[in-house]
Amino acid sequence: MTFPNPVPHIRFCNESDRERLLSFVRAGHDESAMFTLSEEKVRKVIDHGINPPKDERGGCVHLVMIGIIDAHDDKNRIAASLAVEYTQPWYSDDWVLYELWNNVHKDYRKSTYAQDLIKFGKWVSDSTSRPLGMQIYTTERLTPKIELYRRKMPQVGALFVYNMHLAGGPAVTRGAQ
Repeated sequence: MTFPNPVPHIRFCNESDRERLLSFVRAGHDESAMFTLSEEKVRKVIDHGINPPKDERGGCVHLVMIGIIDAHDDKNRIAASLAVEYTQPWYSDDWVLYELWNNVHKDYRKSTYAQDLIKFGKWVSDSTSRPLGMQIYTTERLTPKIELYRRKMPQVGALFVYNMHLAGGPAVTRGAQ
């Protein structure tokens, strides 16, 4: 069964998005990430979103789905993006979707793009018949982000970090606690 995309201005990434996505992820990381950035790992995730690797039987071994909202005022810029990974929890054989990033470029935050990306993620979940887990790994504007996610789906658990000062990402080095 195929479900129509409820957010038609969000499209899946393609080869022409590779460098723009890297720049987009880098900018989001520089704003509020807890850990340092490995461009090699980011490039690998983007590559898997564009060309999922196959096993000897032709099945995907690491599927990443990346949705993009293009900036209408600058065709070289991505306004917002969501990446979800099709994977298994470490303790289970069940297949799930986990958000890798959900970010709106700072110039487009007065839009509905954050809500649109969540709706798009839920559509991917419905289309694949897999649960979707979304999380927030930041200390920047945490309360409004939590409230948005709570309005859109049930909350399960919470993240707490001891010795966060050892993490070394931008959110930590700016003194966020």
